[in-house]
Amino acid sequence: MSSSTNDVAAASLQLNESPRDPCDEALSCGEIVQEIVRCFNGGGERPKRDLLSAALVNKIFLKPSLDILWHTMPSLGPFIALLDHTRTNMGNRKKMLMTGTAATDNPLFSAYANRLRELVFDEKCRQSDSFSVLSILRLARFQHNSPLFPLLEKIVFASPHVNEIHAAYNELTALSPIKSVAFTGLHTETTTFVQEFTSLRKLSITCHNRRFPIFGLMGWIAELNHLQTLNIDVRVSDPAPTSIHNLHSHTRSICRLCLSDHHPFLLLLGSPSSNFWSLVPR
Repeated sequence: MSSSTNDVAAASLQLNESPRDPCDEALSCGEIVQEIVRCFNGGGERPKRDLLSAALVNKIFLKPSLDILWHTMPSLGPFIALLDHTRTNMGNRKKMLMTGTAATDNPLFSAYANRLRELVFDEKCRQSDSFSVLSILRLARFQHNSPLFPLLEKIVFASPHVNEIHAAYNELTALSPIKSVAFTGLHTETTTFVQEFTSLRKLSITCHNRRFPIFGLMGWIAELNHLQTLNIDVRVSDPAPTSIHNLHSHTRSICRLCLSDHHPFLLLLGSPSSNFWSLVPR
């Protein structure tokens, strides 16, 4: 072996044995990167913008930043916008109609849909919600046996009523493993679509409209076999119907029960000794 070759080999060995840059070594640790990204999300005036900037500046921050940005969403519109669509004018609003493709056949859609863990619907009308209801329902029918959002576990309806676009979005989450549903400040009936949630572990209903038909939901609640936490903050003027005395909950896993003044729910859930729950009055 020539002396020049030996020199190159020695230089390479010395380079490999030289200490790594502390910054590079820190950023090679996934836990440290996650902590940095969480700091972006927890501080500052515009945490989402900070996360987006971090994702664009360095590919090391790309995945963890996107995971947080798409973890909790106020709409399913941004996900649908990743699919092929056309534009047309319908009434006074510009709508976006989907083409005839299954959403999970699109790798880009799946990459972002797999990040969604929580949906929080509110009263705001967003530009991303410009899809027609018929298009959303048609998209739901294209999906057969696999969920569009396989890791979505929680849905919050944070508005006084459930509008048609949110009800249509519910069709897209039908196969998702929803474990928690919350209705906050509800004023209207919900039985038209809540019955699709059958595997809930946590349910919260808040409504101060005294004509809200809470007793009409008791049959559905009784069928929730895996329910662990039930929070009912509803005040009604009508007495409980006698029909609820024949209802008995199928769950044996209730561990926390929060009630406003609806003691008829105690009849639904049975005795404390049989269900091992603790009552937390409001």
